[in-house]
Amino acid sequence: MQEMGYFPDAVTFMCILKACGSISAIEKGQKVHVQVLKEGLLDKHASVANALLDMYIKCGALEKAKVFLCGLQKQDAVSWNSLLSGYAQKGQGREALECFSHMQAAGFSPDAVTYACILSACGSIRALDKGREIHSQLLKGQILRNHVVAAYALVDMYAKCGELENAQEVFEELPVRNLVVWTSLLAGFAENKQGDEAFSCFERLQLEGFSPDAYTFACTLKACSNVGAAEKGQIVHTAIAKQGLLEKDKVIGITLLDMYASCGMILEAHNVFDKLPARDVVTWSVLMVGYVQLGKVEVVLTLFDRMIREGMKPDTVTLTIVLNMCSRRGLLSRGQTYFENMSKGFGIMPSVKHQNCMVDLFGRAGHFEKAMTMISSSTPLNSITWLTLLSACRKSDNAKLGAWVFETASQIV
Repeated sequence: MQEMGYFPDAVTFMCILKACGSISAIEKGQKVHVQVLKEGLLDKHASVANALLDMYIKCGALEKAKVFLCGLQKQDAVSWNSLLSGYAQKGQGREALECFSHMQAAGFSPDAVTYACILSACGSIRALDKGREIHSQLLKGQILRNHVVAAYALVDMYAKCGELENAQEVFEELPVRNLVVWTSLLAGFAENKQGDEAFSCFERLQLEGFSPDAYTFACTLKACSNVGAAEKGQIVHTAIAKQGLLEKDKVIGITLLDMYASCGMILEAHNVFDKLPARDVVTWSVLMVGYVQLGKVEVVLTLFDRMIREGMKPDTVTLTIVLNMCSRRGLLSRGQTYFENMSKGFGIMPSVKHQNCMVDLFGRAGHFEKAMTMISSSTPLNSITWLTLLSACRKSDNAKLGAWVFETASQIV
């Protein structure tokens, strides 16, 4: 366009800035910023300034966005709300609270959107006292009656802070509810291991005509998993199957698999695993943990070997699982092979957890020299390392080494 001799106007700049934000093209966005300054458009067109601010926010450059906003001669509540929303969405609650203070100091009064953003920030960092303060402001301004977006955010804040009685009290007074606010309350119960209450929400929202989405199902399954409510989990599974979500949503598959595994229904878990259209390392690990809980060591190791054969690269969690299994069963040779392949075959540097597994394995097998060699090469050591070796010394009646380990650990840990 510019090569053909056409000069961009305010609308053009707004469009290109929106495009930059949508693909996080911050370098291009900064070049456009320079052009906007050269054209002197910032003071003439508030919409261009807001588009620049929005571009920086969508690119995750929140500090740049803040500096830009504070440098504007003409600010408005919309701009401040955009920045607040950016901080809240990125989970930067403390920065959002600071931004809220700056906004008020600049003379701008918060509206319903502002309150919704700041409540989201309070929930993300469990800032309950600040959340209660905002609640009081909402009541004084009678905002809750007229703006459900603020009321929904208030329910979510209380739920995330674990104040479920307050969350439910606000929820029950809502004139209108949607699936999002139902799920906020349900998720709060699930996070706090109140499975019956979570499942009650799941049933009630459907009675009110709402169809659960993937996130609602995932929260409900987590609640069932936390309290071992396998029968209720099966009811949720049936509803998921009716919507065909198991084949469409990866998170649903993992959560359903975890629910069955946590409830000890390993055959059902394995059946879900086999039906998944795609598997990643997390899926494999969840199934392995289910078998670990039942003490099925050989099955765990067989699954690991199968995972490798199918071309799936393990991560640190998976390797911790299999090394622990080798240690429990005293599978020295197999454990050594897995450990040696970590860096050579999988490109993973052993962590202290992996090294502790090997110290335990060597100690159980009576190979104390190898255990000491592992300790000398481990960085950094932790108390578990020494306790692991001390336990092995006690089991093998190696009092001399045990005394040395105890003395050394006392000086270091």
